[in-house]
Amino acid sequence: VENHPLLNCCTHTVADIPGLIPGAHQNKGLGFSFLRHLQRCRLLLFVLDASGPDPHTQLSQLQYELRQYSPSLCSRAGLIVANKMDVSRAASESVQVIRKHTPLPIIPVSALHHWNISSLISALHTLIGSESSKGALVELCTLDQHT
Repeated sequence: VENHPLLNCCTHTVADIPGLIPGAHQNKGLGFSFLRHLQRCRLLLFVLDASGPDPHTQLSQLQYELRQYSPSLCSRAGLIVANKMDVSRAASESVQVIRKHTPLPIIPVSALHHWNISSLISALHTLIGSESSKGALVELCTLDQHT
């Protein structure tokens, strides 16, 4: 993300990771190489499909894999991006359920319609600003639902 007005002209590296599958902590899929990469990150974004049947389970599975590999990964600064808020009314209910189970901030968005993206960028700015060094690496973690 370079020179976005909400990021005060700072450059930050963002890495998009293709998906963390169940069993990654046992070296399934990209396994250890994927999780090793996450250890270099200061911030974690958990991108959830809020229109799906159970986004809370998506988050729980992601956090379980991280915790099994290295408990310190779950203590990293981060936030939850609840995507696909445009798909159904159930998405709003899903966000409320997730809020009951996590202290992480939740930013509802629609990537398709670019809805609430400025709020996401502002939240990222706040998180990055709270870190001690500039240029923090931010990981986007998504759970691969095709396995």
